[in-house]
Amino acid sequence: THLRLTSSTAPSGYRDKFWELRDLYQAFNDHMAEVFEPGWIVCVDESMVIFTNPGCPGWVRVKRKPHPYGNEVHTTACGCSKVIFWMEIFEGKDQPTGGPHSTKKYTCGERNKTEALVLRATDCLHNTGRVVVLDSGFGGIHAPLGLLSVGLFCTCVIKKKRYWPTGAEGDKV
Repeated sequence: THLRLTSSTAPSGYRDKFWELRDLYQAFNDHMAEVFEPGWIVCVDESMVIFTNPGCPGWVRVKRKPHPYGNEVHTTACGCSKVIFWMEIFEGKDQPTGGPHSTKKYTCGERNKTEALVLRATDCLHNTGRVVVLDSGFGGIHAPLGLLSVGLFCTCVIKKKRYWPTGAEGDKV
């Protein structure tokens, strides 16, 4: 009853199902940005935190994962040491519609969701000339161009598809 992940109080005026975790993730990201120096190559990917209760906030089912049920966490890891140094929980339909967490950095303007996510995931690396590896989930045309605009290089794993999803610019990719 006494273990807490945050010293914050629940927000009033809007519903935020992740309010107890936000401080933990932010503290981790701030600490790693301050003390960890990744190698020349980094990888942006997603990981699963196994949880079998569909009543959990942010619960998703991702069929292609070895453990397909739980919370999806976007991560950035050093390609040399394999140390994760940035994390952001995927909120999905449970993202608050009001308050300061209803919008995220880089989401306003002409950027799409994937580009904004990749720019947040590499925020502490901008203008360092590192190489970012993206898997096919992030490998559209927008994310590599966004990384290039902030001084990072990119390599993508693109799976050629017969039919590209709606909105994906397959020919450009």
